[in-house]
Amino acid sequence: MRRRPGLSLTFPKVEGKLQLLAEKNLNLEIQLSWESAENFPDALLEKILSWKKSTGSRITLHAPFMDMSPGGSDPLVRQATLMRFAQTSVLAGRLNAETIVVHPGYDENRYWKDANGFVTRAVEMWARLLELTGESGCLIALENIFERGPELLRRVVDEVGSQRFGICFDSGHFNMFSKTPLNDWMDSLGGKIVELHLHNNYGERDDHNGMASGTFDFAQLFSKLDEVGAKPILVMEPHQEDGLDESLKVLESLGVGKANNLPSSSLT
Repeated sequence: MRRRPGLSLTFPKVEGKLQLLAEKNLNLEIQLSWESAENFPDALLEKILSWKKSTGSRITLHAPFMDMSPGGSDPLVRQATLMRFAQTSVLAGRLNAETIVVHPGYDENRYWKDANGFVTRAVEMWARLLELTGESGCLIALENIFERGPELLRRVVDEVGSQRFGICFDSGHFNMFSKTPLNDWMDSLGGKIVELHLHNNYGERDDHNGMASGTFDFAQLFSKLDEVGAKPILVMEPHQEDGLDESLKVLESLGVGKANNLPSSSLT
């Protein structure tokens, strides 16, 4: 089944890429920093809404993640994290965003002795974010980052217990950090995956290459998702100049996207 893919862009790049997105029939994910979450220009918001209306495109948001700690032990840090998520939720409502992608903030090297406490505090944070986005009804998608396996993410999703709270599966992060086979991830999380972040690497650095430049098996991923009937939003995250064209061709070859001839351009 062909699906219309999207492109993830950092906030400073969005305005200059709207025409390109329209020409290539792509959706948009906006990567927010704390600065852009706090000071999103009204003029740009109106331009994005006009682009969205004229193209029929989807918009998703990626919440700020640097320094964010949704399950951290310090309540003041969690308070600051919630403030940034609240700002993101306001933008999601104004842009009619379908999804907000969030990072779990869990690092086994730091939290392994307090994993249960981290999960409890994180679940409380996600419950608050669901309340904040209740009027807009957008999905919240928890993205795998440093996790070696799917267990903690599955536990958080189950304890949150909302149909609006699911998983954003990131292929490049899996390729870098997972110690668990892809099939095990899909068996655990496949039915909960609402969005994909699509990029590749060779298992040494989080390079954010195009989908053909690395060792991740995208055919296996889409096969397993088809088995469980998941139809997630597709968002490409290449940082290389030719990564977008390359990724669109991979999606076309897998029957899940349509490639377009695209000139090289800086993506992030």
